[in-house]
Amino acid sequence: MKKLKKFILNHLPLRFTIKLSKNTKNPETLEILSEHEEWVVKYRVADSPYTTIETLKKLATDTDSFVRHAATQNPNATEEVFLSRIAYISFFNHYTGKLKNVLL
Repeated sequence: MKKLKKFILNHLPLRFTIKLSKNTKNPETLEILSEHEEWVVKYRVADSPYTTIETLKKLATDTDSFVRHAATQNPNATEEVFLSRIAYISFFNHYTGKLKNVLL
């Protein structure tokens, strides 16, 4: 599995990775793709009906707002996914508020 993960994340061309993230039904592959650096890949994973709740919870706290939104809009999203996103946003707002005070 580690070799497959390394290949997908480091060697597979982006256009194929995007296609894979859109078309795969394998939750393990989707979990690997959720760690990709490109937001569009993570967005496709978050949008997939085959993505597990654990992966959706992780994507709900992604740095990209499109990915977070897609994770919470997934038909399989549970209350836990929504709470993960809310917790992330609350932490981020609290942290940046403190940072602004330090910079002023």
